[in-house]
Amino acid sequence: MFSKISPSRTCAVIFLIMSGMFQQSYAISDSCRCVAFRLDDIQDYFLNNVQIEIMNTFQKNNKSLTVGIIGNYFGNDTAIVNFLKEKLENNTSSLEIANHGWNHEDFTLFDKQEQEKLIKKTDDKISTILKVKPTGFVAPFNKINSDTVTVLTENRFLYISANVTQDRPPYEIKNESFYHLPSISMTGDLNSDNTQWYGTTHKDTFVQIQNGLINYGFAVVTLHPQEYSKREGLNFSNEVDDAQIQELELLINEIENHGLDIVTISGIPDHNFVHQKTPQWINHLFTWYQAKEISADEVINAIEFLTENKIIKFNL
Repeated sequence: MFSKISPSRTCAVIFLIMSGMFQQSYAISDSCRCVAFRLDDIQDYFLNNVQIEIMNTFQKNNKSLTVGIIGNYFGNDTAIVNFLKEKLENNTSSLEIANHGWNHEDFTLFDKQEQEKLIKKTDDKISTILKVKPTGFVAPFNKINSDTVTVLTENRFLYISANVTQDRPPYEIKNESFYHLPSISMTGDLNSDNTQWYGTTHKDTFVQIQNGLINYGFAVVTLHPQEYSKREGLNFSNEVDDAQIQELELLINEIENHGLDIVTISGIPDHNFVHQKTPQWINHLFTWYQAKEISADEVINAIEFLTENKIIKFNL
């Protein structure tokens, strides 16, 4: 394997690869070639105009979306409730409802019995109001433990979605009765000192998606209402940030243009799978990107080049 070669230009690395200067070894895995979006923190009266605009963005593009509902904070806001009811009843698109805890609590602070109680309370609330039974659990704060998994499997949930730092790989993504399908990327986050919520560009999110597809065979993207609202620091207004919504539109287009499908989280195991063959050294690209030594465009262009020249291969 090669050592770091001045990664300021991805094309130079690719030229060396194509020139046969490095012995190529490959990792072979299954891939759904699909992306699922997960909108967390659905709740009453909290940025409800923003929540609806995010969901509408997927609706008008005819794309699937999984939404995580906080049980104790849901059911009285007619704007949110009626929107969800209408979409579910009309079946106008693939909208999936997930359990996101009772009070958005850290489940690792509770024993198995209390975790089960909290999960069932949210399930009952959602079932009563929306007439659907969630099959997935989106972990508040992305925190889980073995008791969380046991409760979910005993109550016939299909999947749990935390993130890759809290729920470590490997991830089996087909022919299982229960799946770990963590978030691979985000469209925004808190800054390092937790004083400001920022949104990412569609290119940066797409690089994270490519990282997930190459390393795990799927990608789940987390969204929060906060990053799509007009804000100052941690002061959020119930007014849509049009620029960030545009980034979401561009991200959806980027995914489509690369031949990837957008599915619900529960749809990942049901999607068509291909055998994915990727060179093991490809993660150098993501390492250099994270170190800000190459740009998102350079990573995306490099992966396109590798795919077009059949260095990355996909076979049925």
